[in-house]
Amino acid sequence: MATQPLQPYRNRADEIARCERVLGAQNFKPYHRRGNKTTAYTFTLGRTRYVLTVPLQYPKYATKLSLAQEQGPGEPQSLAVTNFNGTNRVEMELLAQINFLNESGAILQRPQPQYRALRRQQQSFYKQFAEQGV
Repeated sequence: MATQPLQPYRNRADEIARCERVLGAQNFKPYHRRGNKTTAYTFTLGRTRYVLTVPLQYPKYATKLSLAQEQGPGEPQSLAVTNFNGTNRVEMELLAQINFLNESGAILQRPQPQYRALRRQQQSFYKQFAEQGV
């Protein structure tokens, strides 16, 4: 009988503390607004300041990314935010989500039709490896 890999224990407070420790308390800090069901945190990548909204019931519910300063819908950072929020990241830890945004920035900044086509190609490519057991 095959065993299932153990899912790591995920605790919202621990993940937030880890982000503060790795990114620095000055770079990952609570935002000035807080809802009754979420807490928002700001962080900076390059010259862009982002707001990551973390539900109180995280990781059961996904996070939401926004820009600290609104930009036009066609701007690269706005496209990155839209595409980031459209990507299923529920199984990723907070720090991994921020790393995904940082590492995939150029891909995330593509217009949605191009981004979706590229994601489908990536998923198809990775599926081939999964089927082969590599």
